[in-house]
Amino acid sequence: DNTQKIPGFGIAAPVLSASTVADTLKNNKKPLTFGIAPQHAAAREAEMWLPVLDALSATLGVEIRFRTDPDMRTFALKIEHGMYDIVFVNPQHYSNLLDAGTYVGLVTDVSRPLVGLIVAKRDSGIGALGQLAGREVCLAGKEFFGAAQLPMRALAAAGVKHSVRYVGSHESVYRLVAEGECVAGGGTSRTLSITPTNLRHALAVVWQSPPYPNHVIAANARMALGMRTRLTAALLAMDTKPKQRLMLNEAGLQGLAPVDDQHYVTVRPSMTAERGHALTP
Repeated sequence: DNTQKIPGFGIAAPVLSASTVADTLKNNKKPLTFGIAPQHAAAREAEMWLPVLDALSATLGVEIRFRTDPDMRTFALKIEHGMYDIVFVNPQHYSNLLDAGTYVGLVTDVSRPLVGLIVAKRDSGIGALGQLAGREVCLAGKEFFGAAQLPMRALAAAGVKHSVRYVGSHESVYRLVAEGECVAGGGTSRTLSITPTNLRHALAVVWQSPPYPNHVIAANARMALGMRTRLTAALLAMDTKPKQRLMLNEAGLQGLAPVDDQHYVTVRPSMTAERGHALTP
């Protein structure tokens, strides 16, 4: 059976090279769980991440299992309680985890920052925040930092009163806006860049936030130091191998480097107060 069940969704996703990975596991070490923040539909997250996890499993000789959750609130609660061995989290979550000591940062994408966005349909004629007054804005969910909290603060700072529809994921926001079901919606530069080309080209950026440190791959603090070190080395090595670099690119990662916690500490005040800035139409 070349599929992997996605928890919470009742669907199965293809596991690329699963038999090859299984053959490389040299012992019966306890599998590790890798929790992915639910920015896309579960099947899409699996499509992006399973090749990366298969490659890591083969390198480390330990099975790494894909996990995601139906919504960001559930995911946030699970990482708060350290329920995953490895996680992919946004900078706000990582900043909070630093305080709690629950997870230890391994690597981040330093090729580009995280930037929050508000997008509209390209041919809608909307090019300024003020045009959203009295309109409905689609957001993934209250717990999304770049795709919801930053856009909401920008609209509040501009005095733009609007209604909100929460739709569960970045991907759903982009699709509803492109189809004209929502006049505008929140997203991030990373998820927009890996959205299917036809959908991405149907959207225009109305507003963007200042840059923030990017998402982090972190390990549970209970994980042995030796395994954390090996995992970090394996992730960094993937970025030097053409085939594996393509796997990372498909997951929205373009240039990995070790995490510098100080970057996340220094932006905490702006994470709670940043209002962003409007683009010139």
